[in-house]
Amino acid sequence: MKKIIIFGLSDLGRLLLWYLKKDTIREVVAFTANEEFIDSDFFCDLPVVSFEKILDNYSPKKYEILIAIGNRKMNDIRKDVFDSCKLKGYSIASYIHSSVSLNSNDLGEGNIILENSLIYPFSKIGDGNLLWDHVLISHDCVVGNFNTFSSYADLCGYVAIGNNGYYGKHCIINDYAKMADYTLVGAAAYAKKDSHTYDVIVPARSITLENKKSTDLM
Repeated sequence: MKKIIIFGLSDLGRLLLWYLKKDTIREVVAFTANEEFIDSDFFCDLPVVSFEKILDNYSPKKYEILIAIGNRKMNDIRKDVFDSCKLKGYSIASYIHSSVSLNSNDLGEGNIILENSLIYPFSKIGDGNLLWDHVLISHDCVVGNFNTFSSYADLCGYVAIGNNGYYGKHCIINDYAKMADYTLVGAAAYAKKDSHTYDVIVPARSITLENKKSTDLM
């Protein structure tokens, strides 16, 4: 089994290091990032190596890279890092928490799936997706590449998700809906029908009721 280098000097990188130590037997040996973002030789007590020079000491034959990049620029940065790592010959590690109910073997490379998420049978997940805790991927769903699903995001049956989407906390995607590339679905939103590329779907705004006290209501 190859040892792991985490790409990303971020809270997500720190979090994934913690998970790998507590939830797996995988060994993390270093962090990496592009030189312009490195301001210290160590992160979380592990050495930091410049990605530009990573091949000097870390052969792709012995190490693989876990990408700890969030959803900035609608996941384009994560995709660029993924492609750059592949060009250098590295395989991209996945991390799936031990509590995940994973009932599909049709998963791509470099996915991160956190606690208590549920992946139904007959579903398919592409490359480089980030699923936070309690995400539900129902039966016969197809998820593309480089999407982020926040906690409790819920895909109903036969949903098709494109690439580079963002799905906020507690959002629901209706049965059979097709979400185009770069769709952003806000927290608690209900996506009832197909989206178009770059669509933003949000729920009605919460407001503060004027001339009402909480004790008037309950």
